[in-house]
Amino acid sequence: MKKVSEDRRKSRAKAHLGWEKIVRESNGACEATLHRLAVQFPKLSPMELKTSVLLRDFLQSWKIAEILNITEGTVEKHRSQIHKKLSLSSSVQLSSFFAQF
Repeated sequence: MKKVSEDRRKSRAKAHLGWEKIVRESNGACEATLHRLAVQFPKLSPMELKTSVLLRDFLQSWKIAEILNITEGTVEKHRSQIHKKLSLSSSVQLSSFFAQF
């Protein structure tokens, strides 16, 4: 059990570093977008918001997964939850939707 919690902690730290690198390279633009989306869409979880910011930049699921240190399947689950929480049709392209913010 101790090994599992240590692995989770390392995984979270790695995800934090990937996101922080993106924020740093964007000179804070990602954080500003994240804040705008959080205000506009309060139903989204913190990870769904980060996923939305990365989708806004037209990144593919595998790249989002790499940055956030999650699986592509988890990214797809976030996409599905975003569609549901925002009452968007599954035909709506999230990248195009979030590009307007």
